Amino acid sequence: MDGVLDVGGNQTSRKTENGRRLMRVLSTFSVLVTIFLTQNPSAAVHQRIQESSVKASTSTVQPVRTRHYCEYKHADAINSTNNCHTLLSPHVRRKRAWFFFGDSQMGFLFKSMEVKYPYTISETKESTHERCGFLTYCNIPRAVTWIPPSTHNQTQGPLMFGLRTPFCSDLSGHSNLKFSNGSRFMEYLAVEFASDVEQQTPYGNTTQETATFYVKLQLGVNGLTREDSVCVVNTGVHDQILCKEKSDATCLDMYSTNVRW
Repeated sequence: MDGVLDVGGNQTSRKTENGRRLMRVLSTFSVLVTIFLTQNPSAAVHQRIQESSVKASTSTVQPVRTRHYCEYKHADAINSTNNCHTLLSPHVRRKRAWFFFGDSQMGFLFKSMEVKYPYTISETKESTHERCGFLTYCNIPRAVTWIPPSTHNQTQGPLMFGLRTPFCSDLSGHSNLKFSNGSRFMEYLAVEFASDVEQQTPYGNTTQETATFYVKLQLGVNGLTREDSVCVVNTGVHDQILCKEKSDATCLDMYSTNVRW
């Protein structure tokens, strides 16, 4: 049976009244990941990023799929981590490479997955600079010129530190991290916004494009294919700040457009 997995983050908005109303409408900003389990138990797990589904709106999930959902709550880290781990853990041994993309909520979940990893960790890799080490970690050159997001009706991140400091992230406390047993690995890349221009390279103008390019390189270096890997993606909590001075409808439309892109 096919399955859809959403890994969401829930956090009370402190930005604007629009943000607070939006959180009540959505209950949580969730998007995102899809893991497809084939009917044949011995077949490999397939995955793709699913168009975001918004609670309280029409679901994009097809009837033939079973929807699975876990929500990470920082205020209830132990229980929510266990819930997400329970959802993911049956599949960890079935894939050699796991990539986690997301903001701080995904960062917390990834660190909990490291503690519960079923293999002996023999190798680790971590960004040497929390906010500005993304591209050095990936060994990918910077773009010659960093192009900031448009400040007119801004729909992309960064908005704060990363806006003032090119090639750096607004996100603090979490950075790129990888652990491995030599033949299998899990890796977290700090991708903060649904449409993010923090990490620009000659190969793409968004962090999403840069992360995709990096994943392709890693699969090649390790002799793996897409069928050997899973991508787990979350976004939304940090996107709330983009809703400042926007109506609920405009914010929802912006967010859905960024996720589909």
